[in-house]
Amino acid sequence: MKTLFLILMTQLLLASNLALAEDSVTATQALATMDIQAMSNNGKLEMTPITRPKEDIKLDQRFQSAIVDGLSYIKSEDQASSAINEIFDPILKYFDDKYRRSDFKIFSAHSSEAALMYAMKGAREHEKVLVISKTWAEANYAKGFALFELGQLGEAKYYLTKALALSPFNATYLFELGQVLLREKNWQQA
Repeated sequence: MKTLFLILMTQLLLASNLALAEDSVTATQALATMDIQAMSNNGKLEMTPITRPKEDIKLDQRFQSAIVDGLSYIKSEDQASSAINEIFDPILKYFDDKYRRSDFKIFSAHSSEAALMYAMKGAREHEKVLVISKTWAEANYAKGFALFELGQLGEAKYYLTKALALSPFNATYLFELGQVLLREKNWQQA
């Protein structure tokens, strides 16, 4: 019951901070336009929504579209290499440069529920947390997927592990990492 209450409160908090007068906005839409900063203060979770500039929102949307296009483009080794070099690597470089010196533990959430879980996880571990959109994790996943298709299992594992560090409860990332481990015949970890 307490978890349900926290989820509902977070959704209300996110939606109410969008400053969209009469529009009905879901928490998932709110997550697309803002980040969440969280920390523990004397055992209490403090969350602060941070509205992203419109340019950042548009860039994030372009990145997400490019990732989807890149993944659908992969049908051969040449296409996988092109997707990595032309799409996934530039997106990863953008995020790596942007958050390289951050004092926060960064999570990349796919939903408002995941954002709340990541905020609570970080606060419980007494870390300053910043929850951002799913894009950074998706780019790591996409590169890992493409590398898997190329048979480069060690590198694929590296990027899938990075995706999971950003989105630790994402079942798709766990599944794909499991596929890499199975191909390596690492039955115990898989």
